[in-house]
Amino acid sequence: MNSMVRVFLIIYVPIVLALVPLVYFSNGIIIEEAQQNLMNDMEDKWTLLASMHWPLEISTDTHQQVRHISHETGLRITLIQRDGTVLEDSLVALEDVTAIPSHAHRPEVVNALAQGDWHTTRYSTTVNMDMLYYARMLDNERILRISYPTAYVDDLRQSITQRLFVLLIFLFALIAIISAYLARRISQPIQRLSYIAEAVESGRDSIHFPDFRDPTLAKISQLMERIFRAMTQKQQLLQDEQEKLESIFTVLEEGIILVDHEHTILHYNPKAEHLLGVALEIGSNLLRDSNDFEVITFLSQILDSGENALWEKRIFRERVFEINLRILPQEKLIVLFDVTEEDRYERYKTELVSNISHELRTPLTMILGYAETLLSDPDIPEEQRQKFIRVIFKSAHSLSNLIEDVLELNRLEQTGRTFELAEPLPLQDMLTTLQERFATVTDKRIHYHIRHEQSVWCSYEHILSICTNLIDNAIKYSRGQNITVTIQRERDEQVQIVVEDEGPAIPAKERERIFERFYTVSQSRNRNRSGTGVGLSIVKHIVQAYRGTITVSESAAGGNVFSIVLYEKRPTNKCLA
Repeated sequence: MNSMVRVFLIIYVPIVLALVPLVYFSNGIIIEEAQQNLMNDMEDKWTLLASMHWPLEISTDTHQQVRHISHETGLRITLIQRDGTVLEDSLVALEDVTAIPSHAHRPEVVNALAQGDWHTTRYSTTVNMDMLYYARMLDNERILRISYPTAYVDDLRQSITQRLFVLLIFLFALIAIISAYLARRISQPIQRLSYIAEAVESGRDSIHFPDFRDPTLAKISQLMERIFRAMTQKQQLLQDEQEKLESIFTVLEEGIILVDHEHTILHYNPKAEHLLGVALEIGSNLLRDSNDFEVITFLSQILDSGENALWEKRIFRERVFEINLRILPQEKLIVLFDVTEEDRYERYKTELVSNISHELRTPLTMILGYAETLLSDPDIPEEQRQKFIRVIFKSAHSLSNLIEDVLELNRLEQTGRTFELAEPLPLQDMLTTLQERFATVTDKRIHYHIRHEQSVWCSYEHILSICTNLIDNAIKYSRGQNITVTIQRERDEQVQIVVEDEGPAIPAKERERIFERFYTVSQSRNRNRSGTGVGLSIVKHIVQAYRGTITVSESAAGGNVFSIVLYEKRPTNKCLA
């Protein structure tokens, strides 16, 4: 509600509240006075009627004269003897007057006999309506009674009330106009000052300061203008400094949260929101206003420390953080640094060195052992010498394959999904390459179901690596004679690769682990033909690079079915340009 409306109501409402009862009581007084005037008028008319000649026997002429007067004045005129016998009634035919019941017990008659005259209002059984009566004794001991229908009085009261109501409406309108005028004159300066205050409070850059005729208001306006100019300059300086600070905080790799000792957020950077996975808001409570129980627990453990602290490794939502807490005089500063990749890389290096050391030990031991035997015994038979040399060669070849697989896996982990293709791959090229590569395999029959007429937006090296590793895996471990390879482009830019062998089937509990580095199911597979344990891990990384899926299931024949779905890497518009 603006100031003008408030001032208007302050002026208008009290006047209206005072005017309504005043008009109400005035209406009562006027109606009362009108009724009194009516009674006085009835008395005057009674006096005029009493001056008429009233014979002892009412003649037809007298009756006609009385009825004429009654018609002209609206009065009912009744002449009554002392014993209550009605001699004349202006509303009844002369011949019917004698049929009127005795009026001896009528209140106005009784009181007129007792006191000389009387006023009353009652229902008339003769004319069947409410009447206002006035009765008085004549000199000849008869009673002259006149009456008005109360409808006349009601009409009079209604007429007065309607006129006063119209007057009241007029007064309401007049008072509203005057109040609105006064409210505008009074509230306009207040509205101007209010506009200035609201504009300053809202932080507007440009504010119009109006002129005031009143000297006091003019001084207030000038003072507010000077304060506003000074505040604007200070605010601009603070804003410039804040923008510099925001720019610095935004580019930081660390998440930063500054709170007071009540844990109210004073400042934060977007990196903090990203690391915690929640939306932060300056002015909200870091702990109470969050609905995330994990975040509350994590931050509570940090903020509960009453002194400067550094946590080198704290795990939160499968991420590893280095956390630095600084206790300032009025605030607490939390610095979050995501060291997940560094921690993962450290564990990866440790695991890789351990696995490589383990995997290299077997071929190196065989190479060194057989080489030492050949060197120490120059007279070894030629057949056995050739056997030892073949073992050394096979072990060296395994060692070379292991090194190549490890390098390929490392390259895939470094590349991830950040690669682009210049042109699609014709599946005919892939069919030709696979047929040439596995042409020397004689103990297995490889059946190719490749849609050679199709082209897919996938890397030639990636598809070849997937197929080669899966086919090699089937050749090494399958006891059956048939291997089926299917490659085709499906709808929604999907590429399906399926390699099926004839078993033995990989146990269900092992199907997730076979994609780990250096993991082989040697207990249930061919021990003599075990691989490096890296091939399926390479396949998994390639599938992830295409945001695809890979599943292993058991076929109807008891073999293994490796099913892969890749999403094509079509070039973006930017790349095409």
